[in-house]
Amino acid sequence: MRLERHVGGLGRARTEAYLRERGWVEADGAWRSNVDAAEPVSMKRALHHQLTADLSDALSVFGWKVVGYSPRGYVSLEDPNDASRCSLPAALRRQARRQQCPVKELTYSLFLSKRVGLSEAEGLERSQGGSGGLHSAPSSSSTASNGGTRTRSSD
Repeated sequence: MRLERHVGGLGRARTEAYLRERGWVEADGAWRSNVDAAEPVSMKRALHHQLTADLSDALSVFGWKVVGYSPRGYVSLEDPNDASRCSLPAALRRQARRQQCPVKELTYSLFLSKRVGLSEAEGLERSQGGSGGLHSAPSSSSTASNGGTRTRSSD
């Protein structure tokens, strides 16, 4: 499953912005995470790693636990209902069944929850840091008021 398809098919500019706001740095056409000291990777691979981290973290709200990663960066999750292990795509499918919604809808709402949470944290840092930046963080009420769907004004 290509996770990026379920989060709105990010274009190049949005992908770069997303990676940068999540702590990735581009150097000579390759991307390096500030979290681990691994070798630089392509933008496609960086996006995959970041979406994997964000979506697996967002699933923790439903009780899913990360039990490990493969050498290639694939996550293994533990099901909160029966303690069985599965991949991230399988966990998203199982959770979507439980929520009785399409996988794409669940995946996109989890992605947005991580984006909004990050934006609110940055807005809080700005207001406490006194930098007085002109860019305000979007409020979670704007996303929640329309059922978690994306609108043009929230881009």
